[in-house]
Amino acid sequence: MTRRLAATLLAFLSFLGLTGVAGAAPPQETHFTLTYSGPAVEETPLSFVATGAITGTGVDVLVSSRQTGRSSHDVDDLVFDSGDVITINPHSVAITDTFDPATCTGSSLFKGNFKFLSGTGDYAGIRGHGHFTGSVTFQATPTPEGCDDASGTLAIRVDADAKVKL
Repeated sequence: MTRRLAATLLAFLSFLGLTGVAGAAPPQETHFTLTYSGPAVEETPLSFVATGAITGTGVDVLVSSRQTGRSSHDVDDLVFDSGDVITINPHSVAITDTFDPATCTGSSLFKGNFKFLSGTGDYAGIRGHGHFTGSVTFQATPTPEGCDDASGTLAIRVDADAKVKL
């Protein structure tokens, strides 16, 4: 679940850097909110909705991930429905984690920073970095043997502030 959360967070951060500023414009401060939903199965792309300075939908594809204790270091591709892609490099830290085995419900708060690595289409040449905070809710199906994680779902919200040049 932590790896999935990190991937989602990375996708969110990528969106924070998106602005419609011309290539010659100076870096712009911006705020974005990304919401993700989908199955809690690792390696399955999560759907996202971006709101704020950039609006769009697509899927977050985890390219690579490395866990170090409560920290996650990832590379994600935010693939928009338009076909444009933003590659981000988020680093997140879990602040709190809770799980109730009776209801098979969990939650987590996280924070971190990110960097835009590259982009295609409308996001070609994107550069920038920022900070984010977020929350995750996980719900699995209770069974007599415990929790069926394979049927679990995630809901993630990420709020980010970034300085971006496109």
